[in-house]
Amino acid sequence: MILPIVFLMKSWWNSLSKSEKSMYGGITLILLLSLIALFSDDLFSSLRKRSGEPVGVVTLTQRDVRFKAPDQIGWQPTQMTQDAYLGETYFTGNDSTTKIKLKDGTEIVLEPNSMITLTKLDDQVNLNLEFGRVKALGSEQSKVKIQGRNIAGNFEVQKRELKKVKSNINWITPPPNQIFHFQNNKFVGLKWTKIPEAQSYVVETSIDPKFEVNVNRKLTRSTEISMNSYPGAGLFFTRVIALGPKNEELSLSSSQKSESVSMLPPQIQSPKNSESVAVKVTFENEPTQSSLIPVQWVVSSPYQPEEFEIEVSSKEKLKSQTTSLKLKAQKLGPESVRVRGLFGSAKTPGPWSEVVPFLIVAGEKQTLAAPSFKKLSIEHDANISPYPQLQWNSIDGIKEYEVQFSSTPQFKKPLTIISQNSQIKLTSQNLGRSFARVRALAGKSKSSWSEKAQINITSSLVRAKPVPPKVVFGKTPEDEAKPEVFDLQWSPNPGVKKYKVEISNSAQFTKKQVIIAQGNKTTVTVKKPGELFWRIKPLDNQKRSIASFNEPLPIIYQFKVPLSTPILTSKSQRLTVVVQNKSSPFPIELSWKEVRQAEKYELQISQDKDFNQIYYQTVTPQLYWKISQNLPGGLVYWRVRALGEDSKISNWSNIGAFETRSGRIPSRWANGVPP
Repeated sequence: MILPIVFLMKSWWNSLSKSEKSMYGGITLILLLSLIALFSDDLFSSLRKRSGEPVGVVTLTQRDVRFKAPDQIGWQPTQMTQDAYLGETYFTGNDSTTKIKLKDGTEIVLEPNSMITLTKLDDQVNLNLEFGRVKALGSEQSKVKIQGRNIAGNFEVQKRELKKVKSNINWITPPPNQIFHFQNNKFVGLKWTKIPEAQSYVVETSIDPKFEVNVNRKLTRSTEISMNSYPGAGLFFTRVIALGPKNEELSLSSSQKSESVSMLPPQIQSPKNSESVAVKVTFENEPTQSSLIPVQWVVSSPYQPEEFEIEVSSKEKLKSQTTSLKLKAQKLGPESVRVRGLFGSAKTPGPWSEVVPFLIVAGEKQTLAAPSFKKLSIEHDANISPYPQLQWNSIDGIKEYEVQFSSTPQFKKPLTIISQNSQIKLTSQNLGRSFARVRALAGKSKSSWSEKAQINITSSLVRAKPVPPKVVFGKTPEDEAKPEVFDLQWSPNPGVKKYKVEISNSAQFTKKQVIIAQGNKTTVTVKKPGELFWRIKPLDNQKRSIASFNEPLPIIYQFKVPLSTPILTSKSQRLTVVVQNKSSPFPIELSWKEVRQAEKYELQISQDKDFNQIYYQTVTPQLYWKISQNLPGGLVYWRVRALGEDSKISNWSNIGAFETRSGRIPSRWANGVPP
């Protein structure tokens, strides 16, 4: 059977070409290399050197026992007398077992269907049990720890020196360092980590750090519990023990120390129980603002509170750092007070003291004194900052004050204002020089007037807006100029309602026209062409000056007969592109047609159509103008008008435009202009 197959394979191979033989040979080589790589762990495991010192030796293998090093993927059969190293994992199958004897004499027995890994923990050999059961048979010198996922009930220990270290209980919410309590004990919440093998937990509380005397022992199946706070003052210790199915101890938490502090209620010494406390009262028989009732108490607890909380029957709650407080009298009649301490950094409330009732009664009655101003002279510029406050000292029990303002110190025709506060804000009505006085009102009673205060609120110079010149064109050279109306405007000063405007034909204002304006604008009629001057200053309500005049500004009125409007040449009207070279710019030629009777022409070049940004301006008698300097890049606008004798002037021409660009000039462009 085999010979025919070999013969056929040989015949097939001989029939292949040289390139086909190379292809199939490469495929076969790749398959062989892949198989070698796949089984490299098993093929070359015996060639690997195991690092470090062995921690023991395998003394027994029965049936299916395998092991693997930390850097291996595949398992290898375990051999008798082979050395055991840290990091190696050992596995037993069904009805299989193995024994490993460590150097300290401890014998590890791995039962069927189990797996362990040899590691190191606290300079001792540690058996990490992945699953199954393990026995540790040791001597007095044994130093082995066992840990794993399922510890309870899956191993046996011959000597007590072998310790369980896996699944230690850790506190999540331990007992607080300090616990405050009193007659009504509060609960203390405890919480710890779960032990998977544990069936229940015991929480022990003792006054002894060795837990030889238990004050409290409570059993729970949960990992958290609420316990009554400690029964008295002193130090207490708390720990948690995890129990297995047979109530065997599996794990133990650390011991937490807590201090229990007794909190006793304060004892109020003042005011006395049912005592009548007299306070100073106002004209309306109410306690004055300065009426205070002293409250004092003592604390007999050895542990002093951080702070005290005071509660009165009027629903007012106060805090104090000391054992006394000044309580403000709110009204006449019955009142009561109680106090409690706030302990520790958490301000734990202690017990309330006994409620002490007392009676607030009317004592000395307040006299109605005249108020006094805090400032008897106020100088203020209304343009610099908001209007100031007119302030006076407040009088206990007084809720209303009468304030008067007048332009005269005799207070003729005063402005009267009733205020519920001890201050009033000055307004534009107080612009200029005025006087003020105040008195207290208590029902039908009135105090005497205070000493008068002098107020002088000035205003800054008015910022007038320039008046644009007016140029009026006659229709014919024989036309006469007519009166023109000019608008005068300025920025309003805060609070100012009236302004004085003066107009004159000289900057010295020897002869002038006067206008009293309301608001921030007015108009003036100029009868004939020429140059006038105007100035302005603010006034108060009595038309008195509260600032100086501003610097005079001109009013220019020109009347000119018209000339014909220049017409731009067709070449200059079209949009052109002028390329400029910064080292030697080409001249830009602008031209227009002749205007009859014109002596010269005014040319303007601007960066905007409205000619607000004039870049270049000149006057020439020619019908053209060449610009040989660089112009700003981009779109540029220009216009021209004719000028003649006797102030003859034409309207502006239509607007021409051209675009300028900087850079290299193409040779085919004539004078920097594209064809």
